[in-house]
Amino acid sequence: GRCSGEEGAGGKRECVVARRSRARELDMTGAVQVNNYTPLSHLAFEKHGRKGEVFDVIAVRGVFHLVHGSAAQLAPMQQPVRLADHYYGEPETSSLKCESDLATFKPSTDVLMTGHARTLHGAPMSQWLAGVQVGALVKAVRVTGPRVWDKTWMGNWKLGAPGLTTEVPLQYELAYGGRYLDPGHKHKSGQPSHFIEHPFNPAGRGWASPEKLKQSAPIAAPQ
Repeated sequence: GRCSGEEGAGGKRECVVARRSRARELDMTGAVQVNNYTPLSHLAFEKHGRKGEVFDVIAVRGVFHLVHGSAAQLAPMQQPVRLADHYYGEPETSSLKCESDLATFKPSTDVLMTGHARTLHGAPMSQWLAGVQVGALVKAVRVTGPRVWDKTWMGNWKLGAPGLTTEVPLQYELAYGGRYLDPGHKHKSGQPSHFIEHPFNPAGRGWASPEKLKQSAPIAAPQ
């Protein structure tokens, strides 16, 4: 199974549970008969094991509202089982927003955060620490307002002070990384055809090409 949620009061938590059933209840077409008496969405399908055995799998998806200090509440609007990964933009050039709910095997639970890192009480700040805790698991990240790299009169690059903001999207596009066209690999047309990518985050910002570093225009820095 897997649960993912948005930060803050009123956020949503989505849970997916996959179960294997040995006893098969079939309808006239040979498909598994499922009687769902819950408001949650489900999907029933067959999977083949390594030795050719057939498993009946039921994936159930539930959306819940997370309210600070109280139990999770079932959301009035449920969502269908997600069959494919969803991205913030083009799959080849943007970061993953939501994973598919279907997986061949999951040894444990995933905790996926989507949304924004917000300041306390909505007060504008230039930087702050944000985090999430699920049981003993604690993760924190430092976020900043918009900032850029500026080129000095001596030709060096200096990171500017971050501006004020009240929230920062939790996306890899705002973390350090990036990619740029490799001038050494060109198409028949003479245009570069190959990208040089940051090894850990090709969707990020701040990792500039040598050609761009020769210019004097500001470069967007990670937040």
